[in-house]
Amino acid sequence: MPSRHDSDHCDLPLKMNDEQHTPQKIDPNRSQPPFVLHARIFKSVEWIDQNLQCPVEAYTVLHQIRGGLLTIPDEPLALPGYKHVHTAISYNFRHILPRLNYKQPMHTHRNFGLDLARALAITMVFLSHGISALDTLGVGVDLFFLLSGFLIGRIYLRAQKDAHEPSGTFTLWGFWSARWFRTLPPYLAALALFALAQPHFQNNPIHPYYLLFLQNYVGLTGFGPSWSLCVEEHFYLALPLLGFLLLRFAGRKNLLWLLPILALIPQLLRTLAVLGPGLPTNWYWRTHFHCEGLILGVWLAYLFVDRTEIWRRLRTPAIPLALIPIAILVYQNLTPDQPLPFRATVFLLYAIGYAAWLRLLYDLRWSPASPPSRLLKNTIHGLALASYSIYLIHTLVFNDVRLMLGAWPRGSLKSSTILVAALVASVLFYFAIERPTIHLRDRVLTPKPK
Repeated sequence: MPSRHDSDHCDLPLKMNDEQHTPQKIDPNRSQPPFVLHARIFKSVEWIDQNLQCPVEAYTVLHQIRGGLLTIPDEPLALPGYKHVHTAISYNFRHILPRLNYKQPMHTHRNFGLDLARALAITMVFLSHGISALDTLGVGVDLFFLLSGFLIGRIYLRAQKDAHEPSGTFTLWGFWSARWFRTLPPYLAALALFALAQPHFQNNPIHPYYLLFLQNYVGLTGFGPSWSLCVEEHFYLALPLLGFLLLRFAGRKNLLWLLPILALIPQLLRTLAVLGPGLPTNWYWRTHFHCEGLILGVWLAYLFVDRTEIWRRLRTPAIPLALIPIAILVYQNLTPDQPLPFRATVFLLYAIGYAAWLRLLYDLRWSPASPPSRLLKNTIHGLALASYSIYLIHTLVFNDVRLMLGAWPRGSLKSSTILVAALVASVLFYFAIERPTIHLRDRVLTPKPK
């Protein structure tokens, strides 16, 4: 699942002008407050957001300097050979900001639309596993795929762009370690909980190959939702390798049409399987049959980072396309037995529709004034933060609580108790396991100022 630290932090929709692309010479002997200089040159926060890996702390400091609320001591800026001023800004964010000893609350300037998408996705999955009548909502996992592709794709594409600058620091191991440090500790903790619960669920054993994320191919005998975690881990592993090949032999500009073509490959493989030997059992668990959402998410990230004008224009066609998932859900609920060609195509349709959702939701802003509205926004924010934890352990809690309430009669009271217990346990898991590992990752992997 996508990380809360992969959420968007710098997204004011301001208009940029041609002055922002003018190459500038940096005088290494001139003493000046660097943020003040570049705040004058770059008045569009949107441009900074789309061209830098802009941390929330730098965003806030920049605005405090603009408003005269914070002063940075003058110091020589020895940055010889920079071709563009945005490189100097990137340098300042990474090397000068840590020396300010400035601390910013962690969740300021989160993108509400992305939080809403994440909350919708986990709510759909949660309800599909908890209420049998809503099992078709399990396609919320495909919305997670779009989010992961978009968020991780932005990180990768920005890092690759920054790697070509003199101060660039992108490394393959750095990319992988950041992802694994984020996803593996909570996953391993959840895996341990499932293993401890095996005496209660004899038919759901956890095998050693779960440690290597192979269960979506070798055999999913327990921890049902983990098949999608396998797909995402395979994606994290393949993205920088495939990205290197595409950038090396096709060029960055050609990603505009190459990525949509790649997104059609899972559909092609499913079609060939239908026409040939037939789709294997539980084929939708397998990465090569079910990764178009991740690829389309990377394509959206590419538009956001490199083709901002196309990203803006995409908003209009996204409106009708956003109806696709709703129409499919209605059809699936009215037609329990769908034909095989439809079932083999539906995930591509969901990926296209959810891509439209993401594009529209990204621009969504909400600043509620009334207490009920603020409570609703905080609930959405909380669901987004804890979505990975909820996804990891909610089915385990469902099974445990069902066993404990075995004597209770079936009904709304029993179902509500199970759902609430799972939600509470997931939130506790977030604060006990996931959140501390995020803080540990940030301390371990954040470069120390020289």
